[in-house]
Amino acid sequence: FTPDTSFNTVNGTGFVLQAYDDARIDEPTTVTVTAGSVVSGINDTLSLGRTITGRVSDASDNLLAGVAVMASGSGASTEVVSGPGGIFTATHLPLGSYDVIGGPTDFNVANNADFVRTIYDDGPIVLGTVSTYTLPSPLVLDYGARISGTVTDSASTGLAGVDVEIRTPDGNDIPEITQPPVRGTSVTPAVQAGHS
Repeated sequence: FTPDTSFNTVNGTGFVLQAYDDARIDEPTTVTVTAGSVVSGINDTLSLGRTITGRVSDASDNLLAGVAVMASGSGASTEVVSGPGGIFTATHLPLGSYDVIGGPTDFNVANNADFVRTIYDDGPIVLGTVSTYTLPSPLVLDYGARISGTVTDSASTGLAGVDVEIRTPDGNDIPEITQPPVRGTSVTPAVQAGHS
């Protein structure tokens, strides 16, 4: 190592990605070295990761491939994409409680663009002694609606680069609006019905 180098423990097969000394990955413990010296006692023990697996469908039980699925909680999160048969597998998760959230991977992908981000409705998944937790029922995505339009100036010229905000009836922003792909136009991701 060169002086002032910090490092994370490499993620081996089945283990949790972790930093030395149980530090957060984004705030690793610094081990200071100087040229010509040896720093000993820098040992680490890897923890076995847990897995959440399941299927993604719509309300009509159509299994959905190409859907982003995120397991988020306990200081860690991972995002995977469902494959054939709507099957997803999120791996290398530390012990703890996770929300499983599904939604579009790209708002221009036709097979999943009309769905809103949906949290698995059977509550948080608690990963404990079982190495793999399989959702007992599919993560069912809800259909949303789209809003599209053109932002113009007083001469009806399309304006590029204009931020467009969509809010819920209670005034909360709906995140992840796509940037205008064509001069003056904007297409939103699917939003839940009732939002304006």
